[in-house]
Amino acid sequence: PGVEIGPVAVAPNGDVVYSTASAVYRLAHGAGPPQQLASGTPLTGPHGIAVAADGSVLLSDTGNDLVRRIDPAGVVTAFASVGNPRGIAVAPDGTVYVASADEHRVVHLSASGQRLGVLGPRLYDAYALAVAPDGTVYADDIGAELIRRISPGP
Repeated sequence: PGVEIGPVAVAPNGDVVYSTASAVYRLAHGAGPPQQLASGTPLTGPHGIAVAADGSVLLSDTGNDLVRRIDPAGVVTAFASVGNPRGIAVAPDGTVYVASADEHRVVHLSASGQRLGVLGPRLYDAYALAVAPDGTVYADDIGAELIRRISPGP
């Protein structure tokens, strides 16, 4: 009560991960008491959250211009530097897409965090992302009041 929760993601093992305005938590198999992750890491407005195939949590730390990676052992690292990152999604091939509010684009990253480029058109105000099994990216472009379908291919 009194704490705004969101976003939420589900790991392949059934764990639920979510963030508040300054922290990230895991619910083992979606139930029980929440376990705080990255408790010693100052987070500023975590926005997007996704879970990689290896169970690592990827978190858009919006106010710090970082995508952070929290590995299954709880070790926090800087995964990638992205200006004002928002929504984040992991593709079936393991690559990562991040909505960059500063660039007004969807940034494409390798599974290790290396920048591969940008995807699709310039967006007005990208907010949330999802990736379909075929690799198609869907971007919630809230400034244009549209959900954009972006093909990953040429």
